[in-house]
Amino acid sequence: MKLLSKFLILFGMGLFLSSFFLPAVYITSEIELNGFYAFLLNLSMLFYVENALEYSEYVFMILTNVWVGFLFIRYWRKNVNRMLTYGVVALTIASGLYWVFRVEDTSSLLIGFWTWLVGALFISGANILKGKNEA
Repeated sequence: MKLLSKFLILFGMGLFLSSFFLPAVYITSEIELNGFYAFLLNLSMLFYVENALEYSEYVFMILTNVWVGFLFIRYWRKNVNRMLTYGVVALTIASGLYWVFRVEDTSSLLIGFWTWLVGALFISGANILKGKNEA
């Protein structure tokens, strides 16, 4: 199980990082944004938030990348609080899957988005497996 969790964390981070260079969103026939530009576009949407509900939704969606980085670092620590890790795993999975339901037309999502989502899920799964190995 330890080998499986290490494979998942490394493969997941490879997928997650490579997703920033792959085409992620199809805008028009001439415009396809890679993952990094889609991330920057989402960051710029902060200026168009109108109320507190939209702001909380924006924060929930944008923090997925932060939570994935947190889980990757947390995986390599020796003494961790498993409840905090499981909470962050739940937030990562929920916000990652929320992207799928938030997009009106999922046919506009390209391989970069799905690579990003699978990478986040693999990193979350590796943290869950590591927690089960230590218990």
